[in-house]
Amino acid sequence: NINLSLNYSLTDRLSLAIERERLDKRIGISGTFELVTPRKSPFNASVRGGIEGASNFTNHYTGFVEAPISMDYRAFRFTTAPIIIFNSRYDAETNVRPNAVNGKDNHTFALGMGTDIALNRRISLFGEYIPRLAGFGGFDSDRASLAGGLKIRTKSHVFNILITNNRFMSPTRYAVNATTTEYALGFNIYRRVGR
Repeated sequence: NINLSLNYSLTDRLSLAIERERLDKRIGISGTFELVTPRKSPFNASVRGGIEGASNFTNHYTGFVEAPISMDYRAFRFTTAPIIIFNSRYDAETNVRPNAVNGKDNHTFALGMGTDIALNRRISLFGEYIPRLAGFGGFDSDRASLAGGLKIRTKSHVFNILITNNRFMSPTRYAVNATTTEYALGFNIYRRVGR
């Protein structure tokens, strides 16, 4: 699965993003507003919301709202991100697969939790755990999404090398249910352009 995205900062606190995930040709449009910036406190809090559509934004529209909060303490960063996903159940799939987890629900509530431990200024270890707390939970078994790996920072790039049990990269999919019990190797690259 490949996900391409572009994030543009309109102001110091407001940014917009567009992304496309290859697996089900999902296109997402989202915005993030920072409520508390790390320049003013050890906390960072923001609100992020968006809408996604499968098949190149032609069907099954799914919305989400999340509120990531992180705290820095020396070399540690702790993050929690409660997320609500609207219309998370694929009705066409639910009709042919009887083994849905909470199949009568059409929304999902999950809680992302993560940590980042800096080994030096450029390299850190990270991990995340995203259990579904209520609502629709995908199919077969209720599996929390797990990931962990290494983050490498350069002047303009951030590289992530990770191991995860989830194949989805959009919030309306990875927070519902991990797709498998098998783990896979992943790679992310972020490039900053401009200031």
